[in-house]
Amino acid sequence: MKENECACSPLVSEAWTAMKTTPSAGFVDRHAEPRPDLKSKLRVKVCTNGARSRKSEPPVAASTNLALDRYVGREIIGVGGMATVVRAFDKVLLRDVAIKIPNRESASARESTRFAREAQVTAELEHPNVIPVYDFGTNQRGVPFISMKLVKGETLEDTLARIGPARLEPAVLHELTHVFVRVCDAIAHAHSLGFIHRDLKPSNVMIGELGQVYVIDWGVAHLISVPSNDVQAHGAFGGEVVGTLRYMAPEQLQALDGRLDERTDVFGLGAILYEVLTGQPPHEFKALADIAFNRAQVVITPPDAGAVSAALSRIAVKAMSHEMTKRYQSVRQLREEVERFQDAGRRAAR
Repeated sequence: MKENECACSPLVSEAWTAMKTTPSAGFVDRHAEPRPDLKSKLRVKVCTNGARSRKSEPPVAASTNLALDRYVGREIIGVGGMATVVRAFDKVLLRDVAIKIPNRESASARESTRFAREAQVTAELEHPNVIPVYDFGTNQRGVPFISMKLVKGETLEDTLARIGPARLEPAVLHELTHVFVRVCDAIAHAHSLGFIHRDLKPSNVMIGELGQVYVIDWGVAHLISVPSNDVQAHGAFGGEVVGTLRYMAPEQLQALDGRLDERTDVFGLGAILYEVLTGQPPHEFKALADIAFNRAQVVITPPDAGAVSAALSRIAVKAMSHEMTKRYQSVRQLREEVERFQDAGRRAAR
């Protein structure tokens, strides 16, 4: 378990973090253009990125034997705390897909409900920036699975780690804000249907090799239009701290489910933008307990004014205001602010 993950988090997002078989060559070219030396290093990464890091070594129980007639497991492409993602061949439609399956053979009723909930929510969203779900069911051993579109690419977290300080170069930052706007589009769509994501962070954003942007891991999505004790609607997470600690809004850290709304995701989006600007999550570990248990105010250290766009810094910090009323009141407002920054950059470049 990562130290910044909540113990009650489903952690399935880690299964996607390793799904980075081939980073986008086009993305590499665009981001490396200002620095030929960096471009060379990035191309090496493209060639070697198929190697699985130590943190994503499959557990002993992980297997490509899916016990499914329709799907033939090819290779394990991602492992998380609770789920494994396997590249599989669909014998009916003759294509590769991603199969997500719990690590434990004896999935509890709670885990099965969570899987079903994730499949249903993701399928209902049906948006260009949400990975399509193809199938859901149980295998011959009674274990639930989700079949999804197989995306070749990498997470935004991996992209930021790969390009390092180059993320702040004007051309690179323009590309990253474009990715951010697409993330906002997906979340705004979810909000229009009554769902909030609750676990927004760079590792839950996928960038495909053709430039596609996907928001992933909807396993803890929250339907805000129904009472918080409705287990079927919320996936049995009511009253728990769910998400990833260093990116959480204060109302999440304090398990105030009744207060969660679209502005909770606005905070998460601000946290993503903050990491784009600074290379790190907004919360410091030492402050988390104070926020959670003592109702302390969230204090975000502003990005370095000498290195970071003042306009984007202001946007990120406002989105992460402690008081919900001081944040952007909708994702649309946040997206429009970022688009104004982009327009100003384009005018300045003429």
